[in-house]
Amino acid sequence: MLNTESNNRLTVIEKGITVVEKTIRRYRLAAFISIIIACILLIIFWSVFYFGAKKEYQYLLDIGAISGGLVSSLFSLSGLLFVYVAFLGQKQQLLYQQIEMLYNKEELSLTRIELQNQQKEMKQQNDTLKLQNFENTFFQLLSNYQKNISLFYIIMDNNLFKNFVKYYQNYIPENRQNITKEDLCTVFQNAIKDNSNRHIEYTFLYQIKSIIKIIEKNKISKNEYYFDILRNVLSKDEKRCIYLILNYDENIDTEIKTLFDKYNILNGYKIETSYFIKGRMFF
Repeated sequence: MLNTESNNRLTVIEKGITVVEKTIRRYRLAAFISIIIACILLIIFWSVFYFGAKKEYQYLLDIGAISGGLVSSLFSLSGLLFVYVAFLGQKQQLLYQQIEMLYNKEELSLTRIELQNQQKEMKQQNDTLKLQNFENTFFQLLSNYQKNISLFYIIMDNNLFKNFVKYYQNYIPENRQNITKEDLCTVFQNAIKDNSNRHIEYTFLYQIKSIIKIIEKNKISKNEYYFDILRNVLSKDEKRCIYLILNYDENIDTEIKTLFDKYNILNGYKIETSYFIKGRMFF
């Protein structure tokens, strides 16, 4: 189906074809009439010449000259008319070719639109495939993280995250009501240096970092949904440990702290200052 502009152009061309067809019919009719008149005159002059053979010679010559000039002029006129009809026929063919070009142009336009739609569909399929690959990787890493937690950090009801928080609290100085961040950093260093078998191991933290990096690379859909899943996977005990590590371990990888802060992985979780008073429990 042609668009509005092409339809208007088609209407103009069809009107032009109609006018040309009418002109061709008129000129062709005039050419045939000329031929018929020429033939009739030829018969008449031939009859006159034949039956007037016994008349004067000059008279016959005059008749022959008149008949030859008139008849030949009519035949020449009909020939010119047929030539003009042939020219009009070419013009008509050009108009039909313009119509064909209009339809070809419309077909090309439809083909281009179809190709564009196919490209969009292929892009959607490609995006869907990329999203599926990303989600497979994301949920696999998340599953591995949870398995790692259950195998190495929470064993036979021995919660290493909770133990680490208790252990850290034991190193807080007595009778300190207004302990500073520097003091808490020192406490952290003393806690992890005193007994390496009792301080938390950071593998889980680097696993979370890897998951964050994977989400960062996803450009297909909104990443907040996946960050929200990651936040909800972390238990309160894990968040407490992460909070202590990020805030009081001065040797922590800066990129980890930046990533956790940037994407609010702890979801606003914070240990209040009152929890750092000796003798108070964290949970």
